[in-house]
Amino acid sequence: MAAVLPPHVSLNERVRLRCGLGFRFRDLATQQVVGSGLRVQATPLDAPPGTRPVRGQANRSGVWLFYGLPRLRTFELGTEDLIELASPPGPPQFRIEVEDEDGRFLPGTFVARVSRTGPMEFRSHLSPPLDVWDVPLFSAPARSVPTGCAVIRANLVTRSPGGSDKPARWALLQATATVRNRPIQALGLTDEKGDVAMMFPWPEVVGLAVTLSPPGGSRPEAPVWDFKLAAWHDPGVAEAGFADVDAVFARLDRTPDRLWTPGSPPEEFQRATLTYGRELVVPELSTLSPPAAPFDSGPVSRSLIVTN
Repeated sequence: MAAVLPPHVSLNERVRLRCGLGFRFRDLATQQVVGSGLRVQATPLDAPPGTRPVRGQANRSGVWLFYGLPRLRTFELGTEDLIELASPPGPPQFRIEVEDEDGRFLPGTFVARVSRTGPMEFRSHLSPPLDVWDVPLFSAPARSVPTGCAVIRANLVTRSPGGSDKPARWALLQATATVRNRPIQALGLTDEKGDVAMMFPWPEVVGLAVTLSPPGGSRPEAPVWDFKLAAWHDPGVAEAGFADVDAVFARLDRTPDRLWTPGSPPEEFQRATLTYGRELVVPELSTLSPPAAPFDSGPVSRSLIVTN
């Protein structure tokens, strides 16, 4: 039987836990905060194999918080300050793994440091609305395109001098354009098949062209945007089950790899045109830097862009 407090008795004490680790996830396609549908787990970097991870929970603001982290219980209870456990001295570090239970995003991992203030900083080379504690999420190629978003699709492979192809897993593809002197950047990450879908809000429509065809009539032409493409690939991470988000964004500090058409002889591929209201589909590409021996893959493919 449950105990019932008399009307004149009140509870004057509350237990508040301090949180040493928290961050938000932001959808690169819609720029919206993702506060549900994710499985987010934290494991100490120095944890032995088999250590059970701590699962994070999102609050009403979409911030994923972690409580019950190993060796931080006294800090969470407020009885001690944050202990600097690392060597050299520094905040405790945790490996974070995130998976989308709804299949919208690719799985990712990154390293997070505990802090006295809770939110950790994540440097992603991206402009607002991403904050310093927003972790970007890459769209899965099979994801339905969100309303109001454009999509550029491609398949990337690496090609050995002997001519064999392998999917370029966890390759970063970037598309950039300038509209009304405003830079636009879209990013996508390939999956285990080398497929990538860069989803982003449609660029601003600058103007509508009109074609006088047939004679005596007029037909508005859909706006188009010219995008420059660049790619970065690290063969050493091809077998990893999660994309290392820290390493992925660190690639933006180095020169991009070169993109080539699959024809023979190959042609370097750098640009593609996006038409409003249509998906832009880029043919299979090979990421090579520097180029290997001449390719031998049959007839030259001139259809660099296929619209559906």
